[in-house]
Amino acid sequence: MNTTLIGDQFETKSLEIIKRVIEEEQLGHLGKHLRIYTKKEKGYYSATRQKDIYFDLTIEVWPPGASRYVLIYIIECKNYNKRVPVDDTEEFCYKIQQVSGVNVKGIFISNAPLQQSAFNVADSVGMMVIQGESSDNYKLILHKTDKRLNQERIPFIHTTKDEGLFDDGITLVERLIDKKITKIFEENTNISRVSYNIDKLSKSDIENYSKIELDKINPRILSSFYQLSIEAFTKFLQEKEQIFIIENEESLLGWCDIKNRTIGVNRAIKNTS
Repeated sequence: MNTTLIGDQFETKSLEIIKRVIEEEQLGHLGKHLRIYTKKEKGYYSATRQKDIYFDLTIEVWPPGASRYVLIYIIECKNYNKRVPVDDTEEFCYKIQQVSGVNVKGIFISNAPLQQSAFNVADSVGMMVIQGESSDNYKLILHKTDKRLNQERIPFIHTTKDEGLFDDGITLVERLIDKKITKIFEENTNISRVSYNIDKLSKSDIENYSKIELDKINPRILSSFYQLSIEAFTKFLQEKEQIFIIENEESLLGWCDIKNRTIGVNRAIKNTS
């Protein structure tokens, strides 16, 4: 399959993702005030080029009764089998800057994660970043309103297979998390319960088992840093392992019934971070 056709197919998938984002009001605008265009339908004038630039997708915001749009979301769609390089986000920023005279926001959609430097560029300019394969399997990596909120949160720990990239701060946080988890298990130990030998597994055993299972779902999760969606994980458990997820409103947030091959989740935590 040629690269143009692959790109066109991913743009179609990206359009469906954007429609879902709008439907769930994650842009902060009502859908009836938005107009979506593909690059075949509309271009925007660049004084630098002295002609129109055609972006993969654009969204115009038209308030009620307005004679013209007041905001444009310019969308770049990238289909990769590796991490997105910084050149792509920098080039996208440069193109956005050429559309002058209007309020412009950038949205970068990719099926693969961004390199750290590419992520930094997107974050510094307030770009929205979406990673996903379809409208049923996507995640907002950066949101246009996240910057202020992120200052109040514990920094995100990027997982990596290169141990040399871990600094002392991350190592200390990792140890703190381990201690907290161990303490919870100690406080809730009940000798009348069956352990199924889970308590005899070392940390490295658990990591190795996890890697084996992740490779079964999608080898690119570890090799190319692809995300694992809840939908894909649930489907894998049901189809390959005959393990089923149920929801209810019990007091526990989650539990596991090994005998009946069931994992329970409280509805209160559904769709939370």
